[in-house]
Amino acid sequence: MFRTSILGGLVTGLIVSSSIFLANVIDVNAQTLNVSASKAEADRLLRDGRRQYFDQEHEAAIETWQQSLRIYQGIRDTNGEAWALNYLGLAYFAMGKHDESISVNNQALLIFRELQQDPGNIQTLTNKEIGNLCSRSQEISERCGEAQTLSVLAQTKNIKAEYALALELYRQSLSIFKSIQDHNQEAWTLLNSGITYRSLAQYEQAIELYEQALKIFRSPNLDNSLGKAYALKNLGFTYFAQSRHRDALKIYEQALEIFKKEIDEPNGKAYTLIDIGLAYSAGSIGDSGS
Repeated sequence: MFRTSILGGLVTGLIVSSSIFLANVIDVNAQTLNVSASKAEADRLLRDGRRQYFDQEHEAAIETWQQSLRIYQGIRDTNGEAWALNYLGLAYFAMGKHDESISVNNQALLIFRELQQDPGNIQTLTNKEIGNLCSRSQEISERCGEAQTLSVLAQTKNIKAEYALALELYRQSLSIFKSIQDHNQEAWTLLNSGITYRSLAQYEQAIELYEQALKIFRSPNLDNSLGKAYALKNLGFTYFAQSRHRDALKIYEQALEIFKKEIDEPNGKAYTLIDIGLAYSAGSIGDSGS
């Protein structure tokens, strides 16, 4: 009888333990499903925000990305959180809210750098799902996110006339884009660095950077028409600032051909025509250019 009671107790104990174990498994699976569903929703919001941003619906994009950010933070998806902050920085910058842009970009930069130091924290790549060009690998994704964030911070500092800091941020960004062989972003960073040097009236440095950017944009593997047009326009601006009006005119005319034949951007074409008119007007007075 005693042995039977012991056996019955053991069986009962095993049944209870098994029930608890199964309940825990079910609970864990439910939590996993909830996290997966939340991440899918956050990823969708991130994509929706990108569409709104490119449609110039900046306020709507901010609201959408803020929703995405809250979800990523709730499920502790640090990679998604960093990208949501990065995109919020772009939207704030586009709206001229530079202090807000600096704040969220600094947060994104900190997370991107922490992720690189502790690869175990890297989650499934959100930017792979939204088609980001930086998503060739996890390591490259985090490095690219860091570089993009540095670039937006640099642009904000440039607008605030903090030129030395802007150039340092561009330098860091450029180094990363080179190391991960993102030649398109490398060229845009060179172009933006040139704009900062032009703001400092350091025209020769600006011209050198524009020419480097233009060479990359023209390379067969890239052939970025928009990049070529804007590199030429900025080169023309710099020649104009040096009173090299004929040189500026030649460059503007090259940019105009690209706007006419290769890309559909009416504003770019219109503003380039204005630039050509100014160069003609200034050149009729006097010209130190070739």
